[in-house]
Amino acid sequence: MKNNRGITLIVLIITVIVMLILAGVSIYSVVGQGKLSDLTQTEQNNQKLLTFKQEVQTDLLQTIDIVGTDTNKVFNSLENNSKYSATPNTNAGTLTLTKDGCTAIINNDLTVSVVGYDI
Repeated sequence: MKNNRGITLIVLIITVIVMLILAGVSIYSVVGQGKLSDLTQTEQNNQKLLTFKQEVQTDLLQTIDIVGTDTNKVFNSLENNSKYSATPNTNAGTLTLTKDGCTAIINNDLTVSVVGYDI
């Protein structure tokens, strides 16, 4: 009777080669189809929106400290701020601020909503 001593070197090499092929296919399917780069772009856009919202909120609070909580005075002051492209909507009582593709809406109650990122 032949004595079996476990895995042979040939079986080990074949197993490693098969695992490398599977790893290559997996990496290609994630990176090659752009899923990884799309995720990175989404994360960058989300970070940009968060930074933009914080910037608008900071400017809003500084404006309120200077002119008070009168919505018209706050909106007028922010419209004259050269950092943003401002568009008032008198019917809705909002002010839309745009900068670098990001859009924020300041509502009549002086809350800030970030609408989105235009590529």
